[in-house]
Amino acid sequence: MFYNYFMPVKKIALSSVIIIVIVFATWAGIFYWQNLRGFLPGFLSPSQDIVESINTTGMPLKLPPGFGIEIFAKDLPGVRVLPTRMSFS
Repeated sequence: MFYNYFMPVKKIALSSVIIIVIVFATWAGIFYWQNLRGFLPGFLSPSQDIVESINTTGMPLKLPPGFGIEIFAKDLPGVRVLPTRMSFS
């Protein structure tokens, strides 16, 4: 008899925990999609020789020993666009 009295409380508690987990998983998915989905290429090495893919001028590209070159960002809209009026206070 004592067992049957507290059964609805256990169901309510379990349902609450499941709802909280679902809400947290949804929030984490949205946060990842909006903020973190493009971070992986920054940590991986390039898939091809970057010197050959960047240098389209036909001139040789030589770097001193110990230096490297890589693409930081590519195909960004509005690159190098500065406001025409800048006010300094």
